[in-house]
Amino acid sequence: MSEILSAFAQKALKIENQRMMKNRLKFRAWDVQRKRMSLPFNLADSCLRWRDGDIDMPIEFGVSKNRLTIQQFTNLKDSTGKDIYEGDIVEKDEEIGQIGWNSIYAAFHFDQKGKQSPLYKFNRLTIIGNIFETPDLLK
Repeated sequence: MSEILSAFAQKALKIENQRMMKNRLKFRAWDVQRKRMSLPFNLADSCLRWRDGDIDMPIEFGVSKNRLTIQQFTNLKDSTGKDIYEGDIVEKDEEIGQIGWNSIYAAFHFDQKGKQSPLYKFNRLTIIGNIFETPDLLK
């Protein structure tokens, strides 16, 4: 009997861990065709919701790489409490750069005109836009 309970407890723990991971990873999507940003979503969500109130594109059917650009939440907040995503344009000490992903170091970074610095080094960033809606901020 204890073996059955132990197996049940292990399975329940595994399901709970999977649920927690799905909810911890957060994303947003830029719709290239319609020029709009989605509301944040996680892997447990069934469809994309848009800032304009529209709901479409069931996530389980996959995402067209040509239509959407997915950006991941960095698990950091800016100085005003807003979530920081890859693709955000941020300001730090009067310097402006964008948040990106460095696949060599598997870490988010602050990119200022090609000079990359690990994001964990900064503690006071302020989001001023993103590369899709306000790309002119990087000029």
